[in-house]
Amino acid sequence: MPQPPEIPEDFVRLLLSVDAGRVLDVCTGVGQFVQILSGRLGAFDEIFGIDSHEKALEHARANFDDARIRFESMDAAAMTYADDSFQTVAIANSLHHLEDRTAVLSEMRRVLAPGGTWIIMEMHADAPHEASRVALDLHLWAAAMDRACGTYHAPVVGRQELILQVETMGLQDLRTAEWASDFVNDSPETIEHTIQAIDQARAKLADIPESDGLSAKADRLIERIRTHGIGQQPFLLFVGRLGRS
Repeated sequence: MPQPPEIPEDFVRLLLSVDAGRVLDVCTGVGQFVQILSGRLGAFDEIFGIDSHEKALEHARANFDDARIRFESMDAAAMTYADDSFQTVAIANSLHHLEDRTAVLSEMRRVLAPGGTWIIMEMHADAPHEASRVALDLHLWAAAMDRACGTYHAPVVGRQELILQVETMGLQDLRTAEWASDFVNDSPETIEHTIQAIDQARAKLADIPESDGLSAKADRLIERIRTHGIGQQPFLLFVGRLGRS
């Protein structure tokens, strides 16, 4: 089976430059970004991961045995932490999941100490090759499925639009790094597992009016997965500082 792509040197170098202190990872899920941060930050004292999905947090807690890392159930739009509680805040691959992005970013700003570090990792839509485009379109199809079922999940935006979104946050000393891998997973096991997941997901369409278009897109997506395999979507990493008031 193909090995997953290594995190690029520019990503690692940028994270190594951060002496993070007390860290908050928002929308942490199963702790995938905490895994990246804990192994690559220049230094940190503690990392707190928060999410509103308890099952995801159960997986996260089971994957870490470092006493400095803990996970809590919390609404990212209404955190219970005091002002200026953290020296670093982070969010990864979640901006397009936030129905009330303004509220979440406002809360992150509130709990981040003046002069603190803000880390953002987010996928974008400018896929560099066909297998990467397959991965992107799989994500876009899953997002459309979520919306059809009543769950907020916005489409991923293009690279330049993502940069503009982050720049409007007004962070200082903003630095970026790219992750655009040529990785392709075309193993039969992965392909069949993915196709099974698509078929299981679209079984929900039987109860959704006017869903023929999504089912047809799934058929075309399965054909492309068999032909090209599945790559990795491209990501941008942003590191900036919150200005001192």
